[in-house]
Amino acid sequence: MLQAYTDILVAPVQALFAAFHGGPVHQAGPLYPDFDRQGRARHWRGTAPVDVCPQPPGEGEPIDRLDGEALWGGCLVNHFGHFLAEFIHRLLPAAQARPDLPILYVTRPGQGDESLPGFIQAAFEHLGVAGRVRVLDRPTRVATLWVAPQAECLGGPPPAADYLARLVERQATLPAMPAGDVLFVSRAGVGEGLVGEAALEDFFAALGARIYRPEQHPLAEQLATYLSHARLVFTEGSALHGLQLLGRIPGELTVLARRPGRFGQAFLAPRVAVLHHVPLAGPAVHGRAPDGRVAGWEGLVYLDTAPLAGLAARLFPALTEDRRAQALAQLQDRLAALAAPATLDYLRAHRGQPLWRDAGATLRDLARTGRLDWPQRLQAGAVLAGRDAAPVLRLTGPLPPLAAPRSAEAAPAGWLALLGQVADGAPDPGLWTLAQALSGRPALDAAEVLRSDVLTGAWLCSLGAGAGEPVRLALPRPEPLQDPTAAAPWMPLIQRLVLLRLAGAGRFSYSLKLRLSAQDWQALRRAPLPAWQRCVLAAFHLLHEGRWPTGSPEGWAQALRVLVDPTATPPATPSDDPLVQLQRRLAAWMQSDRPEVEERLGRWLARRAHPAASSFSGGGAGQGSLASAAGTG
Repeated sequence: MLQAYTDILVAPVQALFAAFHGGPVHQAGPLYPDFDRQGRARHWRGTAPVDVCPQPPGEGEPIDRLDGEALWGGCLVNHFGHFLAEFIHRLLPAAQARPDLPILYVTRPGQGDESLPGFIQAAFEHLGVAGRVRVLDRPTRVATLWVAPQAECLGGPPPAADYLARLVERQATLPAMPAGDVLFVSRAGVGEGLVGEAALEDFFAALGARIYRPEQHPLAEQLATYLSHARLVFTEGSALHGLQLLGRIPGELTVLARRPGRFGQAFLAPRVAVLHHVPLAGPAVHGRAPDGRVAGWEGLVYLDTAPLAGLAARLFPALTEDRRAQALAQLQDRLAALAAPATLDYLRAHRGQPLWRDAGATLRDLARTGRLDWPQRLQAGAVLAGRDAAPVLRLTGPLPPLAAPRSAEAAPAGWLALLGQVADGAPDPGLWTLAQALSGRPALDAAEVLRSDVLTGAWLCSLGAGAGEPVRLALPRPEPLQDPTAAAPWMPLIQRLVLLRLAGAGRFSYSLKLRLSAQDWQALRRAPLPAWQRCVLAAFHLLHEGRWPTGSPEGWAQALRVLVDPTATPPATPSDDPLVQLQRRLAAWMQSDRPEVEERLGRWLARRAHPAASSFSGGGAGQGSLASAAGTG
């Protein structure tokens, strides 16, 4: 039903889809009288209007005049999905009711002479109105404007049967296409936000589907191709809105959902014979709106491939189960390899944009996905801080002698909290700003780093994420450890040295190996120190004498919480965790009085005290790698 408005002002586009950034969804078109009461003439989404009244021209601003009558079409927007979902559904009812009138569309000021995007011109041609569209880019007063309600609106109720019947009539103008079975409509050529679009193409191709990238074909050919296939598979996205140009689709349609919910249910169900939604949405990393809420409309989604097994069985029942399983396994392998590069590419493309300024939220999302390991999450943190690579800090200069008097530092709660964040996958984004500034310096003094909680954490992070030559530090030989209690004031420094060596694995070493005599070890064992301090001191020297392999930082970060905090409860970590093994062995060395432990320890200490003693890699009683030896080593 058309409604007429006389002597009405029509404004060009003033704002469109600005709600993502706190603005209006739609501010364009007719300045209806008594705007809030106009009902279906306004722009709707779902079950309510979402537009705001355009601003009238300023004083002295020119206003064009259009005499006679015209039909209202909507806004031009160079977005395939939104244009076909929101701005074509007044056309057929209005154009068929008044075939003699032009159809008005508005665009932004100064864009009226630009050529229409190809898909918009093709949509007008398919609907039979291409020669009747007139584009306005300046305020224009129209003598009589006829307005039809939207026959469909984004997120709204299903379209009426008579509107679908009008669209079915237009399908007769489409070219004939060869019949086919399974067609996979891919977003790999244009889409972003789903890790592994191209890998999905290979998966369906391996099963026998035809792969179709719609952007490579004219719109009329796209529509005809959809009508000619028995089963259609679409990844959720704008291409599905192309089906809104059709009134009836004879085949079966499957939507691979990359977000929660049943995308397009309202406009797809009335058009297709059978509709399936397969939820592929795994963990996601989302931007944040200005008000802090999750921007569910923009983000990076990792695939949950489990539902594809059932989908493959339904679409390709003639294939053997082994062949379907092989295709799925190949897809899963590719997705695992793609996770890190795809994530970093996505973050590089979006960093600095309004929805991606909360780097901390992004890093927390990444940690929760479980798809990136620790160094890759650190690399992502560097990317969000504006760097294409994680900074690698270099240390120079000798460390202060351990025998030199030093004042005790405060409890290491600060850097333990930082390491805890790293282990949990959410390092403070400010760390990368600091690391970036520090990396611009020629070098860092070793003692300077080791006296600073934040610098120690930054250097540990750069070790974990960076690459390059191993770092070597010059460390003066300390005085014999005749009185281990004298080391207590230097415990914060020693703790950091243990952390650095554990973190560095094969990339961090000292230029001077420290070896204690049997007398030194006995003194350490019997020193009146808390067990955790004796463990740290023992680890400090063992890590200089031997080669201790370490894995990911999560294990050592947990173990070190126990080493440095005597009140901490040992973590429930698998018994094969190397740091837990180290902690237990050190505790046994330092605390046990059992004869067999004493005997083994005595043999080991005697060998260490002998001038010809070898490293941990030698054989014999009490020898062996710390990583594999049983008992006390």
